[in-house]
Amino acid sequence: MTAAAPAGPDPRTTVVVITRNRRTELMRTLRLLEQLPERPDVIVTDNGSDDGTARAVADDFPGVRLLTPGENLGAVGRNLAVRQVRTPY
Repeated sequence: MTAAAPAGPDPRTTVVVITRNRRTELMRTLRLLEQLPERPDVIVTDNGSDDGTARAVADDFPGVRLLTPGENLGAVGRNLAVRQVRTPY
């Protein structure tokens, strides 16, 4: 017997993405995440992109939590997002 897919968003999982000037790749990733049956929460840290990444996320994916520290913080940007996670995974 196979377990049924969750009926809605899986409250156990959050996906954290850190990005900088990778708008095209990020949009593709967010579209794919949106199609998952689990529909995990998604948090994106835009690490100071100057290619319109933050605007594209805000416009096309209003359900994504978008953090914009305003500069490239390197790996610290990931830590900013992880601090926002409220799920166990």
